[in-house]
Amino acid sequence: RINHLIDKYNLNNYLEIGVRDGRNYNKIIAKNKTGVDPFPTKDINGLYKLTSDDFLKLIKLNLI
Repeated sequence: RINHLIDKYNLNNYLEIGVRDGRNYNKIIAKNKTGVDPFPTKDINGLYKLTSDDFLKLIKLNLI
């Protein structure tokens, strides 16, 4: 369903907070895909191993 919305609205960016094992994240097809999880259960490309609060602080400081 998420990929359908990405296609339908021609979206390029996808952010998933709480990736865990990447089960959903790995199915997403987007040009720019970012995941955030402080304790993922697997190694996942494009993942920030941070809390969502810390991730959003980095965005606010223009460090991401």
